[in-house]
Amino acid sequence: MPSFRHRRLNVPPRAPRPARVLVAVLGLAPLLAVLASGGSGVSAAAEATTCIRSGSDAAIQAALTGPGAVASLCPHSVFRLSNTVTFTAPHQAIQTQGLPVGRARAKLEIVSSNVTIAIAGTNESYVTIRNIQVSGERGRLGYVGVPPAGGALIEMGGNATGQTIEHVYAHDPRSWSTLHMFEGGSKFPPGCEHARILHNTIGPAGFPDGRWADGISMACGHTLVEGNKIIDATDGGIVVYGGDGSMVRDNTIIADTRTLLGGINLVDPHFDYQGTTVTHNVIDAKGALIKVGIGEGNVWFCYIHYSVESGATVTANIVEGQHMGYGFPVRGVRHWRVSGNIDRSTHVGYIAAQIPCSGTRNSLPAGFQVQSATDSTLQRNYTWHQHLTYLLGLSVRPPVISLRANATGRYVSADASGAKPLIANRHGIGPWEQYHVRYLRHGYIQLRAEADNRWVTAPHGGSRPLIASSATAGRAQTFKLIRHRDGSVSLLSLADNKYVTVLHNGQLIANATTVRKAQEFNLLGRCLKTQACPA
Repeated sequence: MPSFRHRRLNVPPRAPRPARVLVAVLGLAPLLAVLASGGSGVSAAAEATTCIRSGSDAAIQAALTGPGAVASLCPHSVFRLSNTVTFTAPHQAIQTQGLPVGRARAKLEIVSSNVTIAIAGTNESYVTIRNIQVSGERGRLGYVGVPPAGGALIEMGGNATGQTIEHVYAHDPRSWSTLHMFEGGSKFPPGCEHARILHNTIGPAGFPDGRWADGISMACGHTLVEGNKIIDATDGGIVVYGGDGSMVRDNTIIADTRTLLGGINLVDPHFDYQGTTVTHNVIDAKGALIKVGIGEGNVWFCYIHYSVESGATVTANIVEGQHMGYGFPVRGVRHWRVSGNIDRSTHVGYIAAQIPCSGTRNSLPAGFQVQSATDSTLQRNYTWHQHLTYLLGLSVRPPVISLRANATGRYVSADASGAKPLIANRHGIGPWEQYHVRYLRHGYIQLRAEADNRWVTAPHGGSRPLIASSATAGRAQTFKLIRHRDGSVSLLSLADNKYVTVLHNGQLIANATTVRKAQEFNLLGRCLKTQACPA
């Protein structure tokens, strides 16, 4: 759940190690080699000449003895983890010998149902994970849950500086996140500083049924998150918890087969985003719904009273794909700067009749919307005074819908309890203006009117007005749901392959070969009390 994101393992901080202690342990020459490497890992000379062959977590753990130790794993090796591998001193590293970037990377896979964390490096400075594969094996071992039930697949950060995770393929965490960079004992500024998360491939992570998981969960200050590819995470692709002075750039987040709640999230209360920059990222709703592209401020939760997020810059990012909900929504921020972002997506998804926590109705999904922003600079194409509370309530397939015709601004009614043709003339939604949806393949749907429990039909090959008259559903009762970039929809009748049109008298008929205002509708969805809206 999103509200658990900021939970972390209570790992006690280690005492700092002065340079004279490192000299005593390593000797002067190895220490100078470590420092010459820039503090981000281990020099080439420090890597063992022989690699560690396939085995268990014990083989890797045994190599991590003392500052600067390297667990150099053989290419194509496999390590089965019955325990968490833990960094024990600064400047240690786990990597595949030769640093391959493909399938040759050594693989660490969890095999014990008691383990959720494959690698832990909290409170150890300048440790490095590079060029390996890490699998949580959720499909085989099952879901554990949020902390304290289970930690992320890779737990890093804490009161440490200079940690690096690069060229890692990590997937199928058993708990709430794949890679967690914990902020340490302080949020302002974070105890974790100057980390680097570079060119990793992450996902899939979680399932869109409440057992969600983040791709990257990052709370470190002055940290670079760059060049990562996150595919089929289900909670947040990249979640930034403040990240004072951090840069999130040139990452790609894709929803291919699983609904993603948020692409990049700057939404958690009680964190501050001073100097945090999110730039040149691509969020792609390629094959599945992304409810929020880049969430900015309190668009995520039901909180009415909340702390205002401050100081971030969101610039030159792109949202794209055919299944995007809200693009760049903004609510409850201060000193926020948003510029140069591009919306190439088609906005989809339907909102509940009212928000459970506020009693109001959210605005329909669109690219640039703002509810409230104080002392902020937003790009000119934002639409102000929108309702943007708890955008996670968006659904792509609500079981019950209502249609509001753009031509009349009124709702489509199965008039006279379904005895008369459908007509777009109602100001509000009652039983006659609600339709149960049967979802078919390839975007086709069938609509059963609440008014008389009969299927909406395009009679006589589409030549007569639509009416809710049929006890069964076939070709004449089937429509293709066409989604448009502005969030509106059109209905293409399978009876005659023509678009449903609102006539001058308000009645509906399938007679158009092109889409204009008379063929466009706003679709509002709701969930049944006995059936939750599917993601």
